[in-house]
Amino acid sequence: MKPVLLFSVMAILFGCTQSPVETSHSSAPKVDSPPAETNYDGPAVARALTARYQNTARDCGSTSHPAFLCSGVVMRVTSNSHNYHAWNPSPSSVISGGVSFSYLRIDSTFLGVHNNFGNGFVFYPLMETPSAKHSVEVLCAFPINALTDERAEQGCGAYPTYPTESQRCSAIGITTAEQWFNHFATVGAFNPAHQCGFDVRVQTGSLAADSFYQNLRARNMLPPVLFQITTELRLALWPQDIHSTVPIEAFFYTSRAGLAGAQYDQFDLYRAGGVRVPIIKLTLPTLTQPARFEFIASDQSVD
Repeated sequence: MKPVLLFSVMAILFGCTQSPVETSHSSAPKVDSPPAETNYDGPAVARALTARYQNTARDCGSTSHPAFLCSGVVMRVTSNSHNYHAWNPSPSSVISGGVSFSYLRIDSTFLGVHNNFGNGFVFYPLMETPSAKHSVEVLCAFPINALTDERAEQGCGAYPTYPTESQRCSAIGITTAEQWFNHFATVGAFNPAHQCGFDVRVQTGSLAADSFYQNLRARNMLPPVLFQITTELRLALWPQDIHSTVPIEAFFYTSRAGLAGAQYDQFDLYRAGGVRVPIIKLTLPTLTQPARFEFIASDQSVD
């Protein structure tokens, strides 16, 4: 993710103020759905997201199958626009070769999202992606937003300021959460550019699941003040404009302002690809309360 997003969050944390970004969100009109993809079951999607959020599996059945393949919520915060489709890889993602997502699970928490409106979409976990949908590989994981648009190797490699220290964890001999945290803390101010990323590609074999598990453990070693900043996954690029096969399980919003953006994107996907995807209200966790996923029929712009 871009540095400006992270440092905006840090400014909030440490008492700085900034002017809000002015963005207009157009609510989509309510429409009756002509024949298209099978109607979604919104309550079932909310239950599935809740179940995966609460599932603290260490792996998905083998040491080469990391937990994100079957548990947790793989989500991307977006901004809607009449100039592009929110589910397409952004220009900066195309340049860097990967797309930034966050990973939310009851044991991998964050307390805020980093756009002004609070909406986006959730991808199916890879092991539950319908066969007709495009499969998107997860490349690497960071316990905290890692400024990946500026990193090499599709966002998984070194940050320019730290060409050696910020390489993939495996390249610098870091294999445990304890080693990761000690390395991350050596610069004193917990500089996200200094961290290494865990290689979680399935082709890494028996290291894949443990690498992601160590990523989750490292997240929980951070001081609570940093939980305002999201986790980060880097996913491989998918083709532009694959409207009917992009593997979106749900749109979400975290604030009333975000609902308008989610409604626009829901209608935009239906209009572009004939696909019905529910909007889910996401109540972000606190340090003492878990996240909640709710389907609200009146939120939907597509029946």
